[in-house]
Amino acid sequence: MTHRRATAIVALAVLAGLFGCAAGPVDVTGRVLGDDGEPRAGCPVIAQALSGGPIPEVAQVSGSDGRYSWSFPGGRYEITAYCDTDETGSVTVGASTPEGGSTDIVVGE
Repeated sequence: MTHRRATAIVALAVLAGLFGCAAGPVDVTGRVLGDDGEPRAGCPVIAQALSGGPIPEVAQVSGSDGRYSWSFPGGRYEITAYCDTDETGSVTVGASTPEGGSTDIVVGE
């Protein structure tokens, strides 16, 4: 393998990692919780791609138990919950998010 070809392969691998092409889907489940630990129902939950995408569904509303769930294409995403006017919180998820792990968003901190 020539030096030029090896350099091209490394560059493609780096780009694939940056744009989420190498990673599989990111499945996220969690709850929107207040800083008191209680679930927050009816909160808009918005996702924004940091890398990867596109996002098939960019917004949800937390359930009566505060739960939300999403499946994203490989990449990194910021998920933000907005409850009332002064309660917001966000988490960043990506390929390193544990499969089946819970990603709770605490609002009002």
